[in-house]
Amino acid sequence: MSEESEEIEIIEPKPYTHVGAEFVLSGRIPRSLLKTSWGGIDYRVLGGFIDIDGLEFASTVTAYVRHGPFSIFKKKLYFSTTAQFSQFNVPFIVKSQGCIALKLSGHKEGYDFFLPLIVDGFEPKEGTSSETGERHRNIGKMVIQYKTDLKNYNKELAEIKKGIVYNKSILEGVFEILNKSDDTFKPFSESEEDKIEKALEEKYKAAIKWRGPLLRGIVGKMEGFEFRVYSGDHDPKHFHIIHKGRGIDARFSYPQIELISYKGRLNFIGSEDSKKISQFFRTAKNLQKMDAEFQKQVSVK
Repeated sequence: MSEESEEIEIIEPKPYTHVGAEFVLSGRIPRSLLKTSWGGIDYRVLGGFIDIDGLEFASTVTAYVRHGPFSIFKKKLYFSTTAQFSQFNVPFIVKSQGCIALKLSGHKEGYDFFLPLIVDGFEPKEGTSSETGERHRNIGKMVIQYKTDLKNYNKELAEIKKGIVYNKSILEGVFEILNKSDDTFKPFSESEEDKIEKALEEKYKAAIKWRGPLLRGIVGKMEGFEFRVYSGDHDPKHFHIIHKGRGIDARFSYPQIELISYKGRLNFIGSEDSKKISQFFRTAKNLQKMDAEFQKQVSVK
């Protein structure tokens, strides 16, 4: 199938059209983009609004595709809906000076379509700045680049994180024996691995900032420990327990809350701290927050 036939075609509104709080959206979508991962056909075009920084602030657009017995013979199928903004969208539109975009997609990854629009009543009296205009023209490219950078970041970070201790029997032995207080731990100095991670974060800082707290969600803190869920992290499902002052970075399973492994470190978590961590997650509120963070991470993998 040609590249042209794999693209969503918009009938209305046209790019950079001024729209109100409610407007008609119509177009044609390649039938190939409606195929689901299980081999069926889902006759919906999914959409969301994107602000000037490339952040999706509302996933509220669903257009149903017109289809019938002869749809299998057509390369593109017609869709339409009425799109509208809610009062909760206003702060994002204000920030964007009315310059937003509508992202549309079917069910095939990597075929998003970005339609730049201008929302009436939100443009400055003196007009939008040249910088805003440039960002508006490139919202789609920016989002695609950020997504690519995040995939590369996660891939490179996974390579760095290979230097962890995996022998569980050794870990369990150390885990039980070491029961140290904060003042008996050796001072922790930044390792070469940490320096590489920092350089990696600097390399992809724009994409990391774009993804925001979803990338390294802090679920909770306790006596100097931070509990973090990393986006794109590999299986089995786990979270990280970090104590920068004591040089600790440990992986704990979820929902079992059991030690899996350590990153290459000098210091370990003692049994007393382990009990406190387990108690922390026995609290329903903390466990629910962890579960919610894992649910959010699914959307960025």
